[in-house]
Amino acid sequence: MILRRGLPCVLLTLCPAMAAAQAISSPAPSSVTIVRPWKEYATHELRDAWDMKQRTDIGFFTWGIDQPSSNMLGKKMTTDSWGNDIFQGTPSTSDPSFFVLDPFTPGAAQLGKVGSNHPINTSNYSYLYVKMRVANEIKAPAFGQIGSVPVM
Repeated sequence: MILRRGLPCVLLTLCPAMAAAQAISSPAPSSVTIVRPWKEYATHELRDAWDMKQRTDIGFFTWGIDQPSSNMLGKKMTTDSWGNDIFQGTPSTSDPSFFVLDPFTPGAAQLGKVGSNHPINTSNYSYLYVKMRVANEIKAPAFGQIGSVPVM
């Protein structure tokens, strides 16, 4: 019985020493790296992220039937089985396309997301990332070149 009464006293005496022995300290870093939020063109410049939640996330020429044509059928915004909003279209030729900004059309009202109204400053925005799933492989059209810039 005396041993049982003495055991809690021993544990209480040892616990503070064990806690102090487990304290972790680290020196302050010599320099601090500040990670800034990613500056995405559509969100920053157009105030409308290209998140595929609404039809205005891509240019009107993608949806229209006039020239230049997108060469796609069954175009729609939808949600996949994982809850991601996606743009979906079925190519009608071997040269499908979509427009994130509409091209300048001489003589037309320059309204909406037209490249001449919202030019992309390539010193700030130098990459276009596209996550794409292709059901059937389509041979890409031959690339040309304007100066040092490859074009389709």
